[in-house]
Amino acid sequence: MIAISQFQDIHEDICKIADQKWATMIVLPFHKYQRVDGVLESVNLGFRTVNEKILKNSPCSVGILVDMGLEGQSQLVPSNVDHNIAALLFKGPDDREALVFGRRMAEHQGIALIVIRFLPGTEFNHTLVNLTPLPAHERETQQQYKFSTAEMNRKHENILDEDALVPITKKTHSSDGSDAGKPIVYEEQVISNTVHSVLAIAKNNKYDPFLVGMGHFPPPLVADLADQTADYLELGPIGDLLASPTIRIIASILVIQQHDDIHTDEAPFSKNVDLTNVVNI
Repeated sequence: MIAISQFQDIHEDICKIADQKWATMIVLPFHKYQRVDGVLESVNLGFRTVNEKILKNSPCSVGILVDMGLEGQSQLVPSNVDHNIAALLFKGPDDREALVFGRRMAEHQGIALIVIRFLPGTEFNHTLVNLTPLPAHERETQQQYKFSTAEMNRKHENILDEDALVPITKKTHSSDGSDAGKPIVYEEQVISNTVHSVLAIAKNNKYDPFLVGMGHFPPPLVADLADQTADYLELGPIGDLLASPTIRIIASILVIQQHDDIHTDEAPFSKNVDLTNVVNI
């Protein structure tokens, strides 16, 4: 369908339609596109504001697509689709939503899904990353990632994270052949530096697109990036890292935020590290 809206209320129309259609996800275009020379150029900064409002008010999960070239393949017939998609998993509800979306995509015969789960190395066993909400008077001046201010039951979240992996680690596709896609590949990487590890995978040019979570409830490996200056706050730490204009990754990125109508309050956080504590993850 085609709808005509003004920028100041287009987010209301999108959310209303999604609610009426019982949509499970809204996929939005990023406010920049890739030029021939690989540089991301702004289409309309108004789109960025629209995306931020939808992320805040959506009745369902939201994905922001940083298109680095998928658009040029939009006219291909389904039988010619051939993509190796990488889902980068840390922990948390946004990552679980990205995994569900990846599994849905992997039902297509031309899609190979590679699930890469990052686990903290021994360096993180003796490090406690504490995140503290910035004072209200500092929040508008800081270009830092925003995380949920709600308390989470980490033990329960860990159980949900493990349960989400069961269909992948125990069985890739049903024996009756109902899943038409390629086998799902699962691997784990124990890392000590989140930035280096993610960029190493992104730069090997094996995957396109990447599926990542927004990281509203960041695990230690993501929380460790909280003090970095952000280019695109709305993409979260991992999505922002992959879309960074200084890195120039050639693969597209789909950043997903799981719908949460309870824990919507968020704020930028400051980070401090306590090397004397031991964290059991």
